[in-house]
Amino acid sequence: MAIFAKPRTEGNRPALQHVLLQIVRLVEQASLTPLIEAGTRDAVDLRGFDGHPLSVLVQKADLAIVLAATERCSASRASCPPTQFR
Repeated sequence: MAIFAKPRTEGNRPALQHVLLQIVRLVEQASLTPLIEAGTRDAVDLRGFDGHPLSVLVQKADLAIVLAATERCSASRASCPPTQFR
C-alpha cells in the first residue's frame, strides 16, 4: 500500500511523523506492506523506513493512502473536519 503526504512541516513535523507512523502500523497490522513515497519519508523524517520513487509505487502498490490538507485549512492552521474532502 502506497503512502503519500503533502506535508507542510514547519512546526508540525513531530505531529505528522506520529500520524504517519500510526498509519504505517495499521497497514502492517492488516498484513500489507507499507510503501512510503520518498519525498514523504524525507519531509517527515521517517527514519527506519525505505522511501520509494513513484516508478516503484506504480508497479508495486495496489492501493494508496494520500494525506493532504486543503489550502483553507492549512492557511488557518486549523484542523480539517474528517468529512471535508476536495
